[in-house]
Amino acid sequence: MDSPSTLQKLIGRREFGPLVLLIVEIVAFSLLSTTFLSTGNLSNLLAFTPEMGMMALGMTMLITAGEFDLSVGSVFGLAPIIMWTLFNQEVMSLEAAFFVALGMSVLIGFFNGWFVTKLKIPSFLVTLGMMMVARGTALYITDGFPQRTWRADSALTEIIVGDFYIGEFRVYASLLWFILFAVV
Repeated sequence: MDSPSTLQKLIGRREFGPLVLLIVEIVAFSLLSTTFLSTGNLSNLLAFTPEMGMMALGMTMLITAGEFDLSVGSVFGLAPIIMWTLFNQEVMSLEAAFFVALGMSVLIGFFNGWFVTKLKIPSFLVTLGMMMVARGTALYITDGFPQRTWRADSALTEIIVGDFYIGEFRVYASLLWFILFAVV
């Protein structure tokens, strides 16, 4: 009896279906729009997807462990609000505000994990509750309105959200952060 070929093994994997669908979508959108694969559009996609990619990497580890975190999006929204408030109201420097917001996010993750592992509360309930706390806190701080004032007079701004060019292709710092996060 012959052993299956490499192609047969590849087709037999469950990841093959979504990969084929992705390729079909790329080809279809490329045919429907001449700007779909342009450097401007690809650069735009790379500007806004690294943050979601970092969250997806973390969520992949949780899902692999049989858990999940409903609060991740709300904490992702609350952290910059905390940073913006502390910095724009001149409570502290941008660097200090960044580390306070990062520390707050880590602390929230720690408490979520502690409630799930030590108190044996299901992750659905813990993270649902934390999602509401984070959203409520964000709404309270902003009065439910977008905050538009930003004093970006710090080198940290360039490190976190800066960009540079390789030829005509714009590379965002957030993409480099995603690659670093994925590798580590």
